[in-house]
Amino acid sequence: RHARFFEKWNRLANEQVLPVADALIFHEYHSQEGKTERSESGYQNLFRGAVSGTRTMIDRDTRAALRPGGEIWVTEFNMSQNRGQNAVAGRWSHGLYAQMMALVLLEDPATTMACNQVLVGNSSFGALFADERAVGVPIFTNPELGRRKGLTKPYDLSATGLSLALFGRAIKHKDRATALKFPGAGQGLYGWVFEGESGSDILVLNLSGRPTTISVADILGSEGVEFESLSAEPAELITTSDKVSRETGAVGASFELPAYSTNRIYRRALN
Repeated sequence: RHARFFEKWNRLANEQVLPVADALIFHEYHSQEGKTERSESGYQNLFRGAVSGTRTMIDRDTRAALRPGGEIWVTEFNMSQNRGQNAVAGRWSHGLYAQMMALVLLEDPATTMACNQVLVGNSSFGALFADERAVGVPIFTNPELGRRKGLTKPYDLSATGLSLALFGRAIKHKDRATALKFPGAGQGLYGWVFEGESGSDILVLNLSGRPTTISVADILGSEGVEFESLSAEPAELITTSDKVSRETGAVGASFELPAYSTNRIYRRALN
């Protein structure tokens, strides 16, 4: 009965609403219940799911019904809570997954707004921890953390908070974005370059279990370039921000991306 109701709802929306609507509001959640094997191939499958799931979040009929110039607003996106064996929620792999979703959303020019779910919560749904028990809204409790006090610090960054904060620093004051290609660098790399009056930033994920070197001189030059890198084992449960290794420094013509890392490589604009 419910299936028939939603089918009718979607048909009427496609026929009567979307042709005149300014925007389609969408919530995007990927279920990973009990699917992730803790191996490099298992994590590769997980991250590929972030790409394919985000690219196909809106079916062909719905997209075709949206009027020319209509926008897509993704007002919630995240990985749905994982309660199965080898749960991912709250681990560093969850942070990389959330940033991957955010970057893939850039591929569609119709998507003009995206908001991660939620700002203050816990390790499953929250960029910031609400309290010392990692619990914001009770139904979003991470079962592995339970209600043990002292595991987290109020308003410290979670795995998704850390990765998306780096994404935010890369796109701040930028008005142009271009996807990057890494010929010959192997699998597991995904990145964009962001440009604006404040300078140029490369944001690149290394989703493999091996360090990988990329050239940056062709994009940013070889002088005055700096980096900020976050990495950890993908299975690491992030209860405090110091569970993630953060490195900063100067960059030459090339840069070695740590395994399972997100990296901001940037050059500030000259005043």
